[in-house]
Amino acid sequence: MFLCRKRKSQRLEFKEMEVKKMDTIQYGPLGYFDLIPVEVIFKIFGVMSVEDLSLLIITSKAMRNLAELYRMTQESINRLSIPRESIDITHSQEYYVKHFRSLGLLMKRSTCLYSTRDRLKTCEIFLRRLDQIRLEVCSRHGKGAGLFCYGKFISTMLTGWDDHECQRAFRSIQVSSDLVKNMDITLKSSYGQFPRTEMNLRLFLRKVFLDQYEKQADRAFWLSLMLKPWPIVNQAKLLYLLYGPVCNEEVMWDVLSFNTPATLDQSTRYLHALAEAIRTMHTHNKQWSEDDVISIVDELTSTCMEWLAENLANLLLFCGTTITVKFMGSKAINGRMCELGNLVASFCVVITKFRYSTSWLVNVIQQVLAIIDSPKERVNFLNHISTTFKDVLAEVAEIRDDSQGESDFMLVLDAQVEFSKEILSLAFKNMIAQ
Repeated sequence: MFLCRKRKSQRLEFKEMEVKKMDTIQYGPLGYFDLIPVEVIFKIFGVMSVEDLSLLIITSKAMRNLAELYRMTQESINRLSIPRESIDITHSQEYYVKHFRSLGLLMKRSTCLYSTRDRLKTCEIFLRRLDQIRLEVCSRHGKGAGLFCYGKFISTMLTGWDDHECQRAFRSIQVSSDLVKNMDITLKSSYGQFPRTEMNLRLFLRKVFLDQYEKQADRAFWLSLMLKPWPIVNQAKLLYLLYGPVCNEEVMWDVLSFNTPATLDQSTRYLHALAEAIRTMHTHNKQWSEDDVISIVDELTSTCMEWLAENLANLLLFCGTTITVKFMGSKAINGRMCELGNLVASFCVVITKFRYSTSWLVNVIQQVLAIIDSPKERVNFLNHISTTFKDVLAEVAEIRDDSQGESDFMLVLDAQVEFSKEILSLAFKNMIAQ
């Protein structure tokens, strides 16, 4: 006896398949993507832009897991590391920076559910596999450009992390990049002993961390991670290493001890970045007290050798009134009136040379006098200003044997005249007003 199996009609089979397909689309974790083979999905990922892929990742956990699988394939590494289109060399640096920012977003979003430790480990592995594109940027635009792209990836990845997580990230980067070793060598050796190591350290810290941020608060945070573990003297040395003047790929450790800027442009190039860093540390003083900042400035201006007083005055002018008054007030409290007199005379020279306002200096002197408690010490301070002008003029007059000596003499004389005018106008302002 034969049993006959009932056969479903093709129409019913097709209907069941359609119902199953609709259920998959409606209730499956990937929707329509559940109907597509993984190999085909990876092909789709391969033609998407990095930005679109990073946005797709945050649509669901299932999609993130699928994109993570794709990111681990060799096809993905080739796709993400080598630009598909040919980029004009005059614009390629900007393109690469944008590309690394997109990669940072991709990594940030694909690892958002990981622990901090796992995120850092995953990023380190991913960056090692992207060495080809970083080396390409370095070969085209220099090491600084390659490090800036690396920093753009890091800063994008760390956006939104709390301070504790960023500290862990910094320590991880220190270990993986030999940063601790290079800092230790640089800070414990004499100035300029290892110029290549010094420049490599400067480039890495500036391009990867500090130059990535426009806000002072962000730069202050990263500066604190770099400087605070070290004593004040090493903090000052590292600050100069980061922002001091550079020539021929070497830090100019002693240039401010022997030469003064001849023009305002040169003065800005030599000292403005240093002053900006000091203002950042002073304004966002969560990590530094005012005394710490003043101590760093004091050590900074003795880096390698003591700076010329004119260069110190120039730096303080860029730092602004608050830091200048605190610095001079600290010297006044400690009875260093001779240094103060020399500094005021140097302020007058810089102000006259670069045509700043002498009234600013008079205002600073008034605030410093208010800090000094003893009337006798106030008179002593003012007397040292006059004495310093006399000594400087006498010293310059002795070497007036060439055009430069004559020019220096006239500059100091003009500085004294301008300062005297301001003092006289202040002393007789009531009579002048009448």
